[in-house]
Amino acid sequence: MEEPLAYSIEEAACLLGISRTKAYECVRAGQLRTIQLGRRLLVPAAAVDAFLGTDQLRTRRRAVERAVEEGLNRVEVVGRLTRDGELRPTRTGSSLCPLRVAIRRRHGDDVVFVDLSVFGEEARRASQLRKGQMVWVVGRLDHREWTAEDGSRREAHQIVASRIEALDPPRAESNKCERNQDAGRIGNGSRA
Repeated sequence: MEEPLAYSIEEAACLLGISRTKAYECVRAGQLRTIQLGRRLLVPAAAVDAFLGTDQLRTRRRAVERAVEEGLNRVEVVGRLTRDGELRPTRTGSSLCPLRVAIRRRHGDDVVFVDLSVFGEEARRASQLRKGQMVWVVGRLDHREWTAEDGSRREAHQIVASRIEALDPPRAESNKCERNQDAGRIGNGSRA
């Protein structure tokens, strides 16, 4: 089983063997690093490792040192999905789930849209994700080039996700909107 990318304060307290109150005290004192996603406060797995001072942290540091020597291509983003996951077969028989995530900048209303490609077993899991869900994506940056039907050369950057986790349940509002739109189309036979 893979280690989660982040824990709730309660889960982190359990892992650290301290009370929830003590965990919140450590957060306020700056001893335990957190990230805020919406109204939720999460403790990154690396912060739990650092707090414990475990061998896992030393192993990660060695891996990072190796990666720096060889060149590091690792991306982590948190954002909301702009469309439902859709599983597609590839020419090689694998599975692909193309997604797009909207990432809001901390200050202002600017939003960055990033394309994602998820392959294999992770693609099957990603296909269950729904538009509007907050997700945490880990992967690598990739560059694609292709020739369009009109003969022009195109290129784009994307994230090839090795891991994608939903940080909240699917939004009920989006399903209601879709049902209402469908009902409007079905209920009025005069619409084309």
